[in-house]
Amino acid sequence: MKKKAQEAAALAAAEMEKLRVATEAATPAAAAADEPVDKGKRLKKLNKSLKAVEALKEKKKAGEKLNEDQEAKLGTEDGLRAEIAELEALP
Repeated sequence: MKKKAQEAAALAAAEMEKLRVATEAATPAAAAADEPVDKGKRLKKLNKSLKAVEALKEKKKAGEKLNEDQEAKLGTEDGLRAEIAELEALP
């Protein structure tokens, strides 16, 4: 059962990454250059999501059973951390 949940979380994370890549590819480069990313807003949103993931990890550690959506959210942690690092590296 635990393996199935881990596989579901990994699949959900992979699907989210595919969606993110597809969305970035669909955005014309010129439009992206005209509309700069609001770094502060994006970082705030990502950190909020990361905090939610951390809370779910604590619940799981405490023995609470997580639903499918919560398990999938746990699978997004690495992607969130990577995007935060990427934004923080921007000038």
